[in-house]
Amino acid sequence: MTKSDAAKRRYFAPQEKMAILKRHLLERVPVSDLCDEFAIAPNVFYRWQRELFENGH
Repeated sequence: MTKSDAAKRRYFAPQEKMAILKRHLLERVPVSDLCDEFAIAPNVFYRWQRELFENGH
């Protein structure tokens, strides 16, 4: 990872992750729309979702 890559990395608080997941699960907003809106990769979204279902948080 280069220095410029590290500068692009962002941190999402657990509450922010939950709000994004809720928009998909409850409001049926497409994953692709959420990923575009929050500039995250789909694999990041699905990792958050897996962690939610596996760990309950």
